[in-house]
Order: sequence, then C-alpha cells, then structure tokens
Amino acid sequence: RWPLGDEDVATLPVWGSLIEVRDVLWARIGQRNASAQLELWRHVAQRAVPPFEPAMLCLAGFAAWLSGHGAEARCAIERALLADPDYSMAGLLHKALDEGLSPEAWEGMDVEAVLRTVPGLT
Repeated sequence: RWPLGDEDVATLPVWGSLIEVRDVLWARIGQRNASAQLELWRHVAQRAVPPFEPAMLCLAGFAAWLSGHGAEARCAIERALLADPDYSMAGLLHKALDEGLSPEAWEGMDVEAVLRTVPGLT
C-alpha cells in the first residue's frame, strides 16, 4: 500500500496538474512498476476534484495500459477527456488505445531528460 495521508492525496492532483510535474510523474511509470503506479494513481484519481482530475486520470490510465489493463485505461482516459476535451495527454493516450498500440512497444521516458525541461532545475 502507498503510505499516503489525506493531505498528500489532496495535494497530488494540484501539483500533478502542472504539466512539468505531471510529465516527471509520467516518466517515472515504467514496465517494472506499472502495477504499483496504477494502484497509486487509481487511488488519487478517485479522489481528485475539478479541475484537477485529467492529469490524475491520465496517469492512472497510462499505468493501467502499461500493466495490461486496457479496459481500465480506456475508462480513465475517456473520463479525462470528459473533464477536459482538450487535455493533450488524454488525446495522445486515447489515440494510442484506438490504434491498438501494445504496451510492449513503450520504451519509457528518460526521467533526467524530462527534468531538464523544467525551468529552474538545470
């Protein structure tokens, strides 16, 4: 289980809605930890409130897809698009699901490269 208190669960969606933060969180989801990440982001997404749901739903959806739970991934991404039809991460993941992209095709993201894009960290 994730040792998250109510305050952490409440603040993660706020911070995660910042694109730079979301991308760092996204980059940390990989083949080896996808199931654990799914548990975390599912827990947080279920408790996120407007307007902070899309990022949490996308992180949960991505982790679901990467861990082989395509139906759950689709549900999360569709909910993200309902909350914000223009949310770019949701659009990308929706396209990947529609195209039938296999999770095995995911090579991961370079976390260090993502961190270098965040102003003030380099």
